[in-house]
Amino acid sequence: MKLPFLGGSYEGRSKSINAQQSVNLFPVYDEHEGKEVIAMYGTPGLVIFCDTGGTIVRRLHVMGDYMYAVVGASVFEITAAGVATSLGVITTSTGNVSMANNGTQLLIVDGTANGHIVTAGNLADITDTDFVASTSCVFFDGYFVVSENDSGRIWISAPYNGMAWDALDFATAEAAPDNLVGIATTRQNIWLFGELSVEVYYNAGDPDFPFQRVPGVVLDIGCASVGSMCEIEGVLYWLTHKNTIARNNGYKYDIISTPAINYQISTYSTVDSATSYTYTLEGRTFYVINFPEEPKTWAFDVKNNQWHEWRSNR
Repeated sequence: MKLPFLGGSYEGRSKSINAQQSVNLFPVYDEHEGKEVIAMYGTPGLVIFCDTGGTIVRRLHVMGDYMYAVVGASVFEITAAGVATSLGVITTSTGNVSMANNGTQLLIVDGTANGHIVTAGNLADITDTDFVASTSCVFFDGYFVVSENDSGRIWISAPYNGMAWDALDFATAEAAPDNLVGIATTRQNIWLFGELSVEVYYNAGDPDFPFQRVPGVVLDIGCASVGSMCEIEGVLYWLTHKNTIARNNGYKYDIISTPAINYQISTYSTVDSATSYTYTLEGRTFYVINFPEEPKTWAFDVKNNQWHEWRSNR
């Protein structure tokens, strides 16, 4: 008789049904049989790669040979050896930060109308008065795209120029009367995540405004946190407004959180500040979502569809 001692985290409302926890361990399946967990591997620990002197790392982004970090209000350029150079400061020191690059310019938005551009190691403010307050940005098909705060509008920059914006270069997500939470991209589309719905846009080649909604594609699920959105190998993952975690399946979506994970999230007092990222360990790719006010961190193996929990004594 086999006893199922190995597996992911599934501690739900009733511990009589399942009280299983997997903390800092993730289940590994037999690559050939593929049906049974054969081992539990430890998650990686932490080492200091670069000391910027700050405590709140708000966003990391790689462009070219450098990694760029927003720590508090400070922006750093970091080499592969972990040497950090301060480039200056942005407007805010807390809250969500989004970054996107076009190969030579790095756009930074922080929820205010004061956007910033890094070019060749120099941090500059966007002085164009047509730039709007935004907490989310992407680069897609030659344009920087930002979502305007407290509205359903997206705006585009001039081609390959994050310093130039036009008051007429916008589109509005109109399928549902909700505001946008943020935007993200897959290989061929821009996804507009609203509070209660999702719309998908593509490049239609219109010279007046290139992006249009994919006909008939509206998802009846929203997004609870702009920081939860994460693209992994052409697939988007996010925390929905129903406190579940979803990923797209073509122009549809699947809920990947289990009833036990959903229950755990339902007990959290704050979810709109959730952050996420992806990492790969020994060929295995994970979606990691963090709820800083709890604090709780969950990791999802995107191949085996198993969840485990991270904890730290620090």
